[in-house]
Amino acid sequence: MSFTRPTCAQCVFTTLAAAGALPALAQTTIVFRDNTNVVSSDNIINIPNYQGTQDSTMDSGSPTNNMGAWIDFEVGSGSGSADRDSVIRFDVTSLNGQYNVVNAVHLRLFLYGNGFSGNSPNLPRALDVTRINATDNWVEGTMNGPIGTPQPGSACWTAPQLGGPGWNPGAPLAMNFTVFPGQQNSYIDIPLGGNLTALIGGWVTNPQNAGMRVSLNAANSPLNSGLLFGSRDNPTGVEFIPELFIDYSPIPAPASLAPMLLAGTLVTRRRRSR
Repeated sequence: MSFTRPTCAQCVFTTLAAAGALPALAQTTIVFRDNTNVVSSDNIINIPNYQGTQDSTMDSGSPTNNMGAWIDFEVGSGSGSADRDSVIRFDVTSLNGQYNVVNAVHLRLFLYGNGFSGNSPNLPRALDVTRINATDNWVEGTMNGPIGTPQPGSACWTAPQLGGPGWNPGAPLAMNFTVFPGQQNSYIDIPLGGNLTALIGGWVTNPQNAGMRVSLNAANSPLNSGLLFGSRDNPTGVEFIPELFIDYSPIPAPASLAPMLLAGTLVTRRRRSR
C-alpha cells in the first residue's frame, strides 16, 4: 500500500481519518443572530455586529403583497381565513472552508407570549420546515404591516420575486414539529434533518442563499390556528430575533496537521511491514 500525499487540509483529514490515524476532533458550535457578535466556540470565526438574517411573511389572501419589513414572522391562519407562510435565511458564508462535517443544525424562533393565534389557544400546533430550492432566488422586500402592499421583485405568496416564476416545492427539513402552549414567550428549538453537510454546503457560497420556508402543518393543528414568532425586524430587542445554531467538526488548522501526517506515515509503515 502506498501513501499518496494529499493536496489540501481537508484531503489530509479525510485520508487519515479513513486510515484510523486521527483522534476524535472536538466539535465546534456557532449561533448566527442579528445584532450580536457571532463567535464560534473555538474563536476561529468572529463577526462583529452580525447582520446576515433575512425573513418575510407571505399571505395567501394578499398573494402579491410583500411583508419583508414586518416585525412578526407568522405561520398558519390565526389572523384570518388566509394561510400564511414565512421564509428565512442566514448568511453562513463565514463557515466556507471551516468544516469537515456538519453534525447538527437548529432553527430557533421566538414564540410570543400571545403566539398561539386563532382558534383553540390551549391546543398544540405543528409546523413544517422545508428547504427552499436554490432556483427560488427570493428577495426579502421592504413592505410593512399585516398585508403589506404589492412590491415588484420581492417575495410574496405567488413568487420569490413578484413578476417572476412561482415557488417550487422544497425538500423537508423538519416535518410535523409540535409546539405546545406552555412554550409561549420562549425560543422554540427546531432540529433540522437530512444531509446537513450538503445543506450548509449549498448555503456557504452565497450570503443570500435560498434558506427555509416555515409553514403550519394544517393536518396536525387546530382549524384556523397559527403561530406568531418574532422577525429579525423586531425592534424590541435581540431576544425576539431568529437564530440559527450549527454544530460542526472543523477542518484542522495547517499547523496541527504535522503530527497527523506523522501518525498517518506510521500507520502506513506498519501496514507495509505486515
